[in-house]
Amino acid sequence: MSDEYNIYDTPEEVREEVKHEKPDLASGGSTEKENNWDGVFAPLSIDDTGLIRNTKRYLMTGTQDVSEVAIEKGRSIATSLLKLGYTLRSTLNGDRDKLNAVATVAAMDKCEIYLPWYKYGSDEKLRRSAVLKQPSKTAYEIATKYSRVFDSLKPVVRAFIARDVHVVLGLDCNTPIDFLLCYSDDGAETKQEVSAKTGNIGNYIRLCDECNIPVFNLRKEGAIDERFKGFIKSINLQP
Repeated sequence: MSDEYNIYDTPEEVREEVKHEKPDLASGGSTEKENNWDGVFAPLSIDDTGLIRNTKRYLMTGTQDVSEVAIEKGRSIATSLLKLGYTLRSTLNGDRDKLNAVATVAAMDKCEIYLPWYKYGSDEKLRRSAVLKQPSKTAYEIATKYSRVFDSLKPVVRAFIARDVHVVLGLDCNTPIDFLLCYSDDGAETKQEVSAKTGNIGNYIRLCDECNIPVFNLRKEGAIDERFKGFIKSINLQP
């Protein structure tokens, strides 16, 4: 297992946070426990027409090898979006997502934190302020459809992917981000463009593509200085 996923080596804490009572019909009690994510969930499609739009929420995320230029660009964008009243959805992934980390700092108090389990992350104050402390079953069902190998993954990895569904679609899986700002070496912005180089943000892009959420990859030429700036200007015009 690579260093990038060392946090997955501590699943005992995770099991304590996500286990729930399974009724023991023979004894009439609830003596057996299992993880919420045990078993295969039915894939759940999304009715794109029913999603609430213009939530003033966004996500900024990138692969672990994000460039310093992209990080500084992301910091500047996050500061500008704060002034426009946008709220960042944060993952507290730290060094595994430096782009989201710098945006979290720049967003200050205009930030919603989503956790894969309650004790995730080193900052206890931020953990307590999280709007999501454990993914819902609905998020798991959506993840089954939009992550190609979901059923074969370890439970802890599934928790991360289900959490990421909430990051895109909101606490109720019905209030999505207005747009995704991301960085990957291949510059992917659609599910057709996702490749091995897209890395851990591929699921974000697939889900956004399916839900008609605009994606702007900082690695792609013209994505920020032309298309994103034009997009922001068009949706923030005063009536």
